[in-house]
This record gives sequence, structure tokens and C-alpha cells, in this order.
Amino acid sequence: MEGKKDIKFGKELLKQIDVVVKKVLDKKFTNPKYPKDFDIEDYVILGLFDGIVSRFDSILYLAEADKLFGIEAIARGILEAHAYLIYILEKDIVKRSKAYFYSVKKKELDIYQGIIAEDVKGIELRQFLNISKEKFIEKFEDKVNEMHEKFIKYVGKKRKTGIKVRRGITISESCVNH
Repeated sequence: MEGKKDIKFGKELLKQIDVVVKKVLDKKFTNPKYPKDFDIEDYVILGLFDGIVSRFDSILYLAEADKLFGIEAIARGILEAHAYLIYILEKDIVKRSKAYFYSVKKKELDIYQGIIAEDVKGIELRQFLNISKEKFIEKFEDKVNEMHEKFIKYVGKKRKTGIKVRRGITISESCVNH
């Protein structure tokens, strides 16, 4: 019986969170006294918050269905997102939000690198996607270069490992130096 009360409380909490988020969005973005564009820091903060809420909703769903397997992994995701939020909101919100955003985007660069790789995995990925290496590079080259430059600007110093963006041209991959 106690578990049912917890689930009911959790669902009510989610409803209240939706109300609060709507008020924040209305106040910040639709209030004519405070016109503001939706910037990366807004996207990151709301995205992290939404990730926490949706994961919490998933935990409630699993608990209600008496399916407890995997809840720990979802809870870990909540804790990680919460830690990122605390870090970002602590100071330098714009800079830290952009660093987080472009760190996440770096994973896309890693995927790109895997797809254009001249190894078995890269060849199989291109075959699965039904695209040649040349067409793939042509389609995504500008975006990859842009993301790479922003990663360097907002995340950290570059360390050479080499990302090939097109035949014959290699740029350095950026990594955070800890």
C-alpha cells in the first residue's frame, strides 16, 4: 500500500512540475516586458531539467508496473543530469552551458569519425546507411567543421588525434585537458 501512495505522490509531483515549467517558459519567453531569444543556455538547462522529469516519469511507470529492473540506471541518469545542472547554474551559466552542449555534440563528431573510418565497422555502417563515404563527407563536412570549432572555443584546448573531414584534409580533434 505504501508503494501505491509513493507512486500517486510522484504523479502529482510531475503534474506540479509541468505547471511550474510552463510558468517559467511563459514568463521568460512570452512576456513582452522581457523579450528574449531561446539561447543555448536555455536549451541546455531546460533539456537537462526535462531529462530529469522524463526519467522520473519512467521510474514511476516501471514501479507502477512492478518492473523494477533498470530503475537504478535511470536513477543514475537523474543524478548525472542534476549534477550537470548544479555545475552549470553555479556560475558562468552561458559558458558552462555552451561547454556542456558542445561536449554532447562532440559525441556526434565521434559518430561521424566512425562512419567515415576505413575499417570494417565504418564500411559496414556506410553500407547499412546506403551511402558512399564521399557523399557522407560532402553532406556533413560543413557541420562537422563548425562543431569542431565551437568545441574548441567553448570546451577546451585541442589535442591532436586527427579527425579526417575529407580526403587529404585532417583537422585536430579537441579534448578537454583535465
